[in-house]
Amino acid sequence: MAIINNAHRGSHIPTLILIDELLLKFNTKKPESYLPRSKILGPCMPESLYRKGKNDEFEINTNAQKKMRESLDFWTEHGLWESTQLPDGEVGYQSNWFTSTKENLPKRILDVISKHFFADKKLKMSLEELYSNDELPKDFSTFIFAICFFLYQEESNFQNQIFLTKSFARQLMSDSVIQGNVKVTFNASEEANVMEYGHLLGFFEVVDKDLYIVDPTRFIQWYLSEVFMEQNELDIQEFLDRLNLILPIFDTGPYQESLPNYLNKKRPVGNLNDGSIQMSSALSLALYRLEKKNLLRLEVRSDSRFRFNLTIPTSVSKQVTHLRRTSEVTK
Repeated sequence: MAIINNAHRGSHIPTLILIDELLLKFNTKKPESYLPRSKILGPCMPESLYRKGKNDEFEINTNAQKKMRESLDFWTEHGLWESTQLPDGEVGYQSNWFTSTKENLPKRILDVISKHFFADKKLKMSLEELYSNDELPKDFSTFIFAICFFLYQEESNFQNQIFLTKSFARQLMSDSVIQGNVKVTFNASEEANVMEYGHLLGFFEVVDKDLYIVDPTRFIQWYLSEVFMEQNELDIQEFLDRLNLILPIFDTGPYQESLPNYLNKKRPVGNLNDGSIQMSSALSLALYRLEKKNLLRLEVRSDSRFRFNLTIPTSVSKQVTHLRRTSEVTK
């Protein structure tokens, strides 16, 4: 069961955000202190969070009442927040007050997910193992399967102006998967969390009410400093290799390389006549936007081993062999 499933302890985004804000505010005033569990699950819990309407009356939603506790436990276990036993025996919690901000919560969540898949920059499990081995932890697997698919597919992109609704996204993936590979897909009860977590974590952007576009610009921007490290430029393949060490779901990454084995619709990615490789529309859009934001410059060099064709929101064709940082990334 993964975080996109409403029954999963980590599925509830509102309480995740609320707890993080509570801890940030507490640790701003008391940087090295821990907020007692009773304070988080008591006075800080707004009653309206647990009420639902029925026949013009309100009653306690017992399922929602569990979410604050479940979010606190799940994300603490995965290292998003720190915990310790206080002198009175109660458990206390704190954010990493030195580096945590409200703005970088999505990246901190992504760091948690990244550690689920990598240890010392080595992939813990292949896509095949993730699919076939039911003993492996599944907290993030279905979500990562879904995001890998949406970054890969070409039916919905900025160029053709076909955008995603929650139900259309589910149907698109379901129709693209070989019959019988149901473990790759998500169901109707999970479709909302796929899109909402995808938006929170920088893989989707909202283009209109209930309409999304696959666009990992924010994700990549959050990690530019870590991808480039102390370097000012990278060839495109090195850039992709480093990006796929955060999550292995982008072009040429191990999960994208394996994903077509489960699909009946495959994106053409082979070498073109000039030896170049077609980049996905989603990643092309992100690199195009990062160049427009003056964070990257996309360059073409004749002696490069790697050359990618971008699919961008203009009629002009564009290739890239190297990426150069042009501005300090906002952290």
